[in-house]
Amino acid sequence: MRVYRSLRSAHLERLGEFEPALTLYLRESYDFAEDLVGLSESRIRRVNIFEVVRAVRRERPAVIETNEALQFNAWPLLFALKLAVISMPKQHRPLIVFYAIENLSPIASLAARTGLPKTACRLILRVGLHLLPKASRISFGTTAARDNYLSHARLTLRNAEIELHPALPAPVGFATDNPTIDAIFVGAFEDRKSPVETAEAFAALSQENPGFRFLMVGKGAAQERITELTSARSQIELKIDPPRQGVIEAIRSARVLVLASRDTDRWREQVGLPITEALSEGLTIVTTRSTGLSSWLENTGHVVVDDPVTVEALTAGIRRAISRPLDRASVRSSLPESDARKEADQWLFSIAY
Repeated sequence: MRVYRSLRSAHLERLGEFEPALTLYLRESYDFAEDLVGLSESRIRRVNIFEVVRAVRRERPAVIETNEALQFNAWPLLFALKLAVISMPKQHRPLIVFYAIENLSPIASLAARTGLPKTACRLILRVGLHLLPKASRISFGTTAARDNYLSHARLTLRNAEIELHPALPAPVGFATDNPTIDAIFVGAFEDRKSPVETAEAFAALSQENPGFRFLMVGKGAAQERITELTSARSQIELKIDPPRQGVIEAIRSARVLVLASRDTDRWREQVGLPITEALSEGLTIVTTRSTGLSSWLENTGHVVVDDPVTVEALTAGIRRAISRPLDRASVRSSLPESDARKEADQWLFSIAY
């Protein structure tokens, strides 16, 4: 069984390749696409917390994969799971497993959310972790996430089997060798993704070279400002909230993907779905040190700039990537043959065998 606080399109696309399991979720993410559900209603269900408890007791699954321990907005769900598990006879209690990519200090996050001093937040964290269901297996998607748990949540790791499955995609079966877009931004038009700075960098580069072509894809709070910046430059195209397949085709059409994420008090880029999708197509990546994959990206020749990002530094990074993009075939060959998240899923559920 899988029990998630929220479900997004990326989950739906992968479920068909993951270990077969009933999937329960509480809410739909902003990018949820109904047409991707694909499976019967009996295998993917939107429920409330009370229905989760009833389903666990009724179905008696051998394994439940759920949200990671440091995802604070999932704590009510995890507390409910704990109650469901301990209310069952010991011989029928499921094993709890999760995939972890949280790389933001939980103490800093709690302090920002509550306004409490860090000493109080440490106490809240310790008590909260004690109340969560004990994990039998944990797969880490990044070394940054693993280090975060080692520093702040060792209690969660106690008696759990641990493996690292870097959150890298497998190369797609088809990749174009004739991209028409020099650089693309894909993501939420929110400050934490630096869309305005990216659009300003695109505008500066389009002045330098009228032959450059750029594309901004997304939606969000900064949409009006993005529209102003892009409408003033014919070399910058804007696509607001295209369908899922349109996003994939847009990425496929580009040479470079830009995702200059910046830290906030409550959030840090864990992996960046556009990054993994762009890598699978062979694109060169421009990002910041905030993403959990920044070390791997830098070591394999992609462009990593400091956070907090400036327009000048971002412009220089994009210029460098456009002028000397990595060979698409070499990017694809740097990836694992099998999707690492799929391998993590197989390992997590194999505990029942």
